[in-house]
Amino acid sequence: MKNRLTILVIFLLMCSSFINQPTKASASKPISNEKMFEFLKEAYSAQVSLTAKYRSYDEVWGVLSPYFKDNYIKLFLKENLYEDNEGFIVYGTDFPIYFIPFFSYSEETKIVFNDDGNKAYVYEFFKAKIEGPVSYDSHYETLTLERIGSNWFISELEIGIEKSKELDKIERSKENVKQVDELTSVKQGSRILEKFLFWDPFRYTIYSLLEMDYRSPLYAGYLKGILK
Repeated sequence: MKNRLTILVIFLLMCSSFINQPTKASASKPISNEKMFEFLKEAYSAQVSLTAKYRSYDEVWGVLSPYFKDNYIKLFLKENLYEDNEGFIVYGTDFPIYFIPFFSYSEETKIVFNDDGNKAYVYEFFKAKIEGPVSYDSHYETLTLERIGSNWFISELEIGIEKSKELDKIERSKENVKQVDELTSVKQGSRILEKFLFWDPFRYTIYSLLEMDYRSPLYAGYLKGILK
C-alpha cells in the first residue's frame, strides 16, 4: 500500500509538470530579452557618441551601420546631423528625434516577435509627464527591428497614443495560440490522470499477486523482495 501511494504521488507531480510546461508560443525566442536590451543600449551609445567629436560623413555612417538599417540612418541624420568646416557632428538636445527611446529595460519593456521570428517589436508605455523641461502625454514608443541573417537592425520608430495595429494584431494572435495550447495541455493531463485514477492494479500489475492470495509463501517473499 505504501508503494502504491508513493507511485501515485510521483505520477501526480509528473502530471503537474506536464500541464504547466511552456507552450509552443513561448518556449523559444529568436533572441533573449537580455541580449536585445544590450543591443539597444549599444545602439543608443553609438548615437550619443556622434556628439563627442567631428567626423567625416562616412565615419558617421560607419558608427551607426552595425545597429540601424539604411532607411533609419538617413532619417536620423536628416534630423540630427550638422556640418561645418571641421566636419559632421550631432548636437545634444532636449527633444531627440529618432534616438533610441528611454526604455526602462524592465518588465515594462515588452518584446514581441512575428511568427517568422525575423521581426521584433520593442515597446514601452510612457505615462504623461507635465513637469520639467520636457512634457508629454501618455503614449507608446515602439522600435521595429528586422533580422538579416544572424544580425538585428533597427528599422523604424513609432510613437503614438495606442500601439500600432500590426503589433496589436500579432499580440492578439499569440495570446489566442497560448490559450489554445494551455487548454490542450490541461485536457491531455486530465485524460492521463483520469486513466490513472481508474486504473485497476489487481488486473494489470504485479501488485495483484501481493494483495490477493499468494500462490506460495516462497513466491510471495520473492515478489516482496523485488518491490523493496
